[in-house]
Amino acid sequence: MEQTSPYESPSTNDSSPGGVSVPGRQIIITKLKATNVATGLRRIPAGFYVSILIGNDQWKTTNNPVCPTSGVAEWNDLIDLPSDLSAKLNIRIYASFELGYTLGQGDLLRKFAITVAELLERSQNSRPIVFGPREQEVVSSCSSLEVTLEVCSPSSTVVVCRPVATRVESRLFDELFLAQTTDIGHNHMHHYYKDHQKSHLDSAIQEFKRVVDGCPSHHPARGAALSNLAMAKFTSCQAREAHIDLDEPIHLYQKVLDCRPPGHPDRPSTLFNLSIALLSHFRGQGYITVADADEGRNY
Repeated sequence: MEQTSPYESPSTNDSSPGGVSVPGRQIIITKLKATNVATGLRRIPAGFYVSILIGNDQWKTTNNPVCPTSGVAEWNDLIDLPSDLSAKLNIRIYASFELGYTLGQGDLLRKFAITVAELLERSQNSRPIVFGPREQEVVSSCSSLEVTLEVCSPSSTVVVCRPVATRVESRLFDELFLAQTTDIGHNHMHHYYKDHQKSHLDSAIQEFKRVVDGCPSHHPARGAALSNLAMAKFTSCQAREAHIDLDEPIHLYQKVLDCRPPGHPDRPSTLFNLSIALLSHFRGQGYITVADADEGRNY
């Protein structure tokens, strides 16, 4: 299997299907499977999704968690592709930090461009797209993506995903602000993980605070906003070895739990993050008291 840069178009292959279109036939993505999606990530995602851009239309798969034993993420969303085999698809794989209400796009893992013909040839020959290590990274997330296509007669019984643009008529300015500001914060965190410049952490905290300020107590995104700020604050404390300041991210994670009652899809990940923050705090103090142990049992 040849390797493909995540930021370049895969090389063409002489065995790609001939012709420029398949008139009267429907080309559908029936399954996507990504391997090692969580490998090398500094923050544990809640789920993963795939975005496919065709012209001005965008499709998004469901946000699915990764299999804990295999490290594989799978999507069975049905996505209708153009019958024009020369049409270009822009495919992106994202890590999401919420399974419930999400803020922003998440962390971009891989992106590449490919034609329908190339993708069809790979599907027919069971050839996944294999990614090489990304620049300045020893271990990169998502080592391959396998896409399964089906060519069939048009059928009204096949329920395919609708483009995002037709699924959401409009977004309020406030929602766009929250999403875009969250993405800016995640981008600063990404830069910090690459060069360890604390200024990126400070910028991320500033952006995440703006998002929290824009999410009052009744807002459905408040839990996600508080969680992002808690994560950045925790990372900052770790970077500065300021264990005494861990009270702040711990308090933030406790507030996140209030937004995510039992049964909420993101409550387990919140409990996990809170446990890590509590353990780091107690280790930084050099001891664990009975009161600390009682507090841990309360969660």
